Amino acid sequence: MNSWFADSGELVQLVAAFKEGQLGDGTMEKVERELSSQIGVPRFRVELSQGVVSLFLCTENGEPLHVAAANGYLQVLKLLIESRANINARRKCDEMTPLSLACQHAEIEVAEYLLMSRAQIEEGATVHPISPLFLAVWGGHHRIVELLLESRANPNQATINRGETPLYYAADFKHLECARCLLDANAEVNRRILFNGETPVMAAAREGDVEIVKLLLDARAYLNQSRTVDGETALSLAAFNGELDAVRFLVECRASINQVNSNIGLTAVWAACEEGHLDVVKCLVESGGNIMTANGTTPRDAAAKNGHLDVVRFIEDRTGLGLPPNKRARVEI
Repeated sequence: MNSWFADSGELVQLVAAFKEGQLGDGTMEKVERELSSQIGVPRFRVELSQGVVSLFLCTENGEPLHVAAANGYLQVLKLLIESRANINARRKCDEMTPLSLACQHAEIEVAEYLLMSRAQIEEGATVHPISPLFLAVWGGHHRIVELLLESRANPNQATINRGETPLYYAADFKHLECARCLLDANAEVNRRILFNGETPVMAAAREGDVEIVKLLLDARAYLNQSRTVDGETALSLAAFNGELDAVRFLVECRASINQVNSNIGLTAVWAACEEGHLDVVKCLVESGGNIMTANGTTPRDAAAKNGHLDVVRFIEDRTGLGLPPNKRARVEI
């Protein structure tokens, strides 16, 4: 039995040479010498005995098939699969499959080969977050998302327990092209996640991604009808985070400016005041936002409580209400 340490290219050459009977004495020493200066490259130990090729991983990152998939070693991957390696084997440390790793690392040629070799896509309605489609969406790898959808990945699969969908994550992580691919595959645009009731358009608004908000609204996403479990809307979430461009766009799209949070009776104006987003407050008020009492408190009270004096002054100027002398010093501290 002979054994060598090799990277991807050397491995394929060695195995091919072994099959053709071209390996002679001194080959092992030659390969070891050529590779001795390579540091940090995943290595494989190749054992050749009686016409049988065996590969062993020389790192702690998983089985050879997983390392080949993650690093784009297509020829090694083909060799392993032809040698009847388990194409759907899960890595012990995190249960990742070779296809999941290829999708995570944007190795499209590897993903294509694995799909052609009938790797499992996980088409079920409820899946683990490390499914190939979710990993591709998280990374923003829209070409792989498209490839998976063409191979019948379920665009409406949801994560176990929390219920996030691929479209929700595309919106949440601001991956426009992934969102476009999913909508083209009939992803449910108004699907609410179990965790907090957000929809994709709410996530996009919260993150201030106007392009994705527009894309989702064009696909008939609900703007005023959907609320989170806390009663928030797309507009109130954008206002709370100070996403001025998103707020402006939503107002232009006729988002309900004075829609009251169903749980605690507060509005988008109140949310912006509480966080001190003066530009957002101005935009909402100038578009008809109410700055009067909501559920026993006012937006000015929320701004004052958190020390946002510029917002307090703006509201006082709009309402003509001055701060009582006995409270002014305390608020300005």
